[in-house]
Amino acid sequence: MHKPHAILHDAFSLAPTDAQRRRTVLALSALTYVPNPGDRIMVDEEVMDILEVSNHQQHSCLTTRPLGAMGDISVLVDHPLERVQKAFSKTHAPRVEILPHTPLPWHFCAEDVPEFTQLNHDWNAHPNTPDPQIAVTDTDLEVQLRPNHYQFRAFAGVERITLQFHNCARYRLTALNDHGWYGGQCRFSGLAPNWGEFYQIAGNSRDDLDPTPWIDLQGSGTRHFHFYLRDETLEVKADQWELLSHQLT
Repeated sequence: MHKPHAILHDAFSLAPTDAQRRRTVLALSALTYVPNPGDRIMVDEEVMDILEVSNHQQHSCLTTRPLGAMGDISVLVDHPLERVQKAFSKTHAPRVEILPHTPLPWHFCAEDVPEFTQLNHDWNAHPNTPDPQIAVTDTDLEVQLRPNHYQFRAFAGVERITLQFHNCARYRLTALNDHGWYGGQCRFSGLAPNWGEFYQIAGNSRDDLDPTPWIDLQGSGTRHFHFYLRDETLEVKADQWELLSHQLT
């Protein structure tokens, strides 16, 4: 079983009032769980109560690209800065454990969690308007998308890309968007590495946790493909996939 964690990338002290002890703000990134006031956090084996939580940051303020894992957040703890700084003496980006006071999502309690392999290292769908269009031919599923030519300049002259899935057994397009992902509504929030990528999933993917009905085809493929798009999520069970591009005319 894995545990909720984050990366501590900064910490600073708040001046105390007469009735307060010295308090510290912890800046956390790469969250696998979004903490709440009342939760606790373990920093270098020292457990601290979380008093307040900042607004949850999901995108970089400079590039607007999605942040890693479930984003960034800052928390206020009732401990002096000196109790935190020793963690930075061991590594510049210490990993901290979050200790929630409410029940955790299923995958933190499961022994057989699925594994994710990213498939789109040098391409992606458009981050704002991917415009998915689906067509079926026998047991082949075709999904046309607008490419992300901002990040991947090789697609600057490409109007649309097509994902072809062969020997497709079933597929579905769920309503899960980026807000649902960062809000913990996806069954893989905090488990899949990042939002907005194309993965193959191996292992127990707990398909029953999403009520969206599948559309059955006549194929027999069993590989599970999973693509997080801007306003929806594509799930496909098929044998193989390939990427085609369509140049502007």
